Amino acid sequence: MKKYPFDLEMFPNFFSATFLNLETLKPITFIIHESKNQVHDLLRFLDREIELIGFNSIHYDCPMLYYIQTHSESKTLLDELYSV
Repeated sequence: MKKYPFDLEMFPNFFSATFLNLETLKPITFIIHESKNQVHDLLRFLDREIELIGFNSIHYDCPMLYYIQTHSESKTLLDELYSV
């Protein structure tokens, strides 16, 4: 199973999820913004057998990823994420 250290960033009009491929050391970044919405790419990435490694992720990053997975079709996802 591949392991990916990851981090999420959230601003009022911007969300990013970055994962580090430990084999290549190249980052993989997904953005949700009014000009670029990669939510479906992010969901496809997460829909694999992978192990996520995060710092203090239990109380922020993991709940945010869960919210995206369960509300990805929402037209106001970015606003909802900011209020979570």
